[in-house]
Amino acid sequence: MLHKFVAVLAISGFIALSCAGGSSPALPSLDSNPTDGTGNTQDLNSFTGRDSCGALPRQLWGYYSISIDPESMEAEIAPLRGAEFTANVTRFMQPPISPTNMVSISLLSGSDPSTGYFDVEVTLRHPFPGIPLYRGFDVRGILVSDGSATSEHDSSATYAVDGDTVLLNADGLTRWWNPTEFTSYGSIFGYTPGKLAPQVYPDATLNSFKYFADDLDSEDPVYGTDTDMRGTFPTSPGVYSRRYEIQFAMDGPDVDFTFNYAVDASWAEPDSAGAPNYDVEDYALSANSVEPYCISVVDNGSTAFYEDADNFGGELNLAVRIYDWQAVENPDGVPGELNALWLESPVMQSPVDVLGSATILPDGPTSSVFEVSLGNLDLNGSGDFPMLVFAEVTEDLGYEPQIDGGDMFDYPDNPLGAYFMATVHIAGEGITDAPVVLSIDPDNGMYDEILTDVLVGGLNFQSGAQVELRRDDWPTIEASNESTSPDGTEITCDLDLADAAEGYWDVVVINPDTMEGILEDGFLVTCNDGVHADESRHYLTGGLEWKYCQRCAITILETGPYAGEAILRRSWEPDTTFTSPYVRFDPDNAANTTPVDFFSLPARDASDGSGNYLTGTNDIDQNPVNGHIAVINGRMFEVIQIVDENGTPMPSENIIVTDPQTLPDYRLTIPAIDFDENGDLWLVANVTGNPEGYTVQPTWQMRHYELQETSPYYVEDESDRIDITDDLVNPDTNPTHMYYIADIAISFEENTMVIASATYIGGSFYNSKALFSKYDLNTTPPTLLATEDLVGPIQLIRGLSKCSKLDIEYDHSDPGQETCRLVCLYQVNSGGVFEDHIMKLDSDLNILADETVLVGGDMWDAPQSIAINIDSDLRNLVSMDMQLGGALNDFYYFPMPSSGW
Repeated sequence: MLHKFVAVLAISGFIALSCAGGSSPALPSLDSNPTDGTGNTQDLNSFTGRDSCGALPRQLWGYYSISIDPESMEAEIAPLRGAEFTANVTRFMQPPISPTNMVSISLLSGSDPSTGYFDVEVTLRHPFPGIPLYRGFDVRGILVSDGSATSEHDSSATYAVDGDTVLLNADGLTRWWNPTEFTSYGSIFGYTPGKLAPQVYPDATLNSFKYFADDLDSEDPVYGTDTDMRGTFPTSPGVYSRRYEIQFAMDGPDVDFTFNYAVDASWAEPDSAGAPNYDVEDYALSANSVEPYCISVVDNGSTAFYEDADNFGGELNLAVRIYDWQAVENPDGVPGELNALWLESPVMQSPVDVLGSATILPDGPTSSVFEVSLGNLDLNGSGDFPMLVFAEVTEDLGYEPQIDGGDMFDYPDNPLGAYFMATVHIAGEGITDAPVVLSIDPDNGMYDEILTDVLVGGLNFQSGAQVELRRDDWPTIEASNESTSPDGTEITCDLDLADAAEGYWDVVVINPDTMEGILEDGFLVTCNDGVHADESRHYLTGGLEWKYCQRCAITILETGPYAGEAILRRSWEPDTTFTSPYVRFDPDNAANTTPVDFFSLPARDASDGSGNYLTGTNDIDQNPVNGHIAVINGRMFEVIQIVDENGTPMPSENIIVTDPQTLPDYRLTIPAIDFDENGDLWLVANVTGNPEGYTVQPTWQMRHYELQETSPYYVEDESDRIDITDDLVNPDTNPTHMYYIADIAISFEENTMVIASATYIGGSFYNSKALFSKYDLNTTPPTLLATEDLVGPIQLIRGLSKCSKLDIEYDHSDPGQETCRLVCLYQVNSGGVFEDHIMKLDSDLNILADETVLVGGDMWDAPQSIAINIDSDLRNLVSMDMQLGGALNDFYYFPMPSSGW
């Protein structure tokens, strides 16, 4: 049975081979060849890339009927099957051969079934995971629906608007695979309903889509994709997600939650010299779509306005960016790829081709900017209005199947191109002149300084104007006591630079009419040498209550699609589900700290099964080789759970300490982990059995789990398993109470490990002596190089099941300087006053700096875990402990200078 809507082998055009004929041993076998609609059998090997035999590299991966149940909030996905063509390929796309359908849908919490609005995350899985030959390009997930609007330029182009089922955040629109025009029913290029599929024929010929690519997060704009990656959809990991905001059509109070969904991809046969990996560069540009892959439209200083029927006018000034892969090899760039650039909107008298009149500016390697001015507008109101953009390509290929006898099929005979629905704004009143910021005096200030009578110079300042300092990665600083001169050329104000980040800030003046002027990098904040007192507390937002995160570690990802984002466990949930949700947020943007749900793992409850004191993450780290994220999770911390770099749990790769001596309740079995440069996992495990009270000493073993070359699994190298208990005893203490590992850190430069351990002093749960032990991982087994007693007594959270306020981290941004970049976070109790410190060590465990960064508070309100950004400013991000009786939802920044500290 083939999918209901089939084109180029329907659910997977990747079964297509080369023009030279023959068969590839790497390809899945087929039971039969398709027909061309005339009864003639077509050779499957005739479908390939445009560069080698003129074929258009367009493939349809699948066509589905999707129905959402508003009560259960679940989506049912049915691959649409046809009975007349029996090529055995659907088996690769759905169970039982594949463990899941290629398309899956998660309904997000923002959905409102009563109004027909659904916020969903759609995940696509590659039909042939792990087979590099079938790397996809320009994959689009198309929402196929009815459309009640018609293009004025092309009356055959119909699309959804308000009142229809609409994809509100579409990346574009496409004509491909609509069931109104691809009507060779019962053939490989037609919409073919089967016995199990509903007889639904959506009538829109232009349908909205979301673009899926390896380097795009669920909400990233398409124009942000890395041009070197060429919009690729590789077979490994081959799982990518995009967020869809869908407003379903309403029939009174009733909503039809059913829609069709097509998955479109491009492909061409790669250079055989690239076997077996077939990297992106092994594919010619013909593997990408012929039409532009992205269009964006931004206002470029429009003056169009409508006050009433007697007072309107102005122009729409727009910057239209066209992104086209084929432009890379065209001497004329993007303009050389276009035959026309049509714009049409209700505010325009008629559609217009602006290609010849636009001012064309160079942009990126795949894009150009087309600046256009549209006058003589048909205005009858103000507000936002739609504008349909159609970038028509010069290629004379169109939509005809590029095979022998392709003209026998039914397909659109309209020009091929890319569509985009933009929004243009008509102001409610005539535009006045915007403020112009020319100077600020003084133009610099010291961190934490308050400046008075600051003078901002410029033009068009209105009475009541607001002055601000802005930068992308920090909260805006609003001036106070503004006073504007009568001629609108000067503003005096005061600036409070408390908690301002070091560096340049934009100077902004905002008039009461909301128009603003900006002096970029006009003001410089400087700092004293050393670490700031702090760079302010920032609160994480986003719904769920945060609690008991004082027992959680924090890390910043260094590889993968979310590199640079921080990961933290959201909450403790004392119920029978023992859920363990983890979130991401952007540590470089303190003004926007809304977390994004990343993954969820089953937490570990107390040994009695009650769920009491279900703790957070004891440690978390990312593998520098494959991007896997390892989490020590749960109550007893005997399990290391693995997720991939996209946040997908991998339960088959969990590492469990299963030794007979594994500790029961109230003991940290695996307190800390770290990866080495080769991607191997190292940990220290406590294997003491049956302790009584807190007086029994643990037995510490170092363990090494090697990342396998032929699989993503970790296997222990038992030759590196050694007992290091005696190495961790601080000679200055009487170790009558259990001591434990606070953290470990591995140097990529030296391939050495530092273990920070702690021993209780005098039976007190609140004080301990810390010992730093350094091991050489180049030897088998590792050998002890040095021990140093550096800080103490450090402050601990009460109880042995809790985590120490002691955390160490290596900075891997510049291995050549890493010998002086081991950073330690710890807390001391100095006569009842709690002090939090950041300390830096060299490779010989000498203290290079030890700064007090926070003073006051109590043991419950203190930094818990440190994470290091490896970008140029090298800031430490510190997760804060919960306040006594409150919930954790905050963090601090502390800068770590690259030199001079």
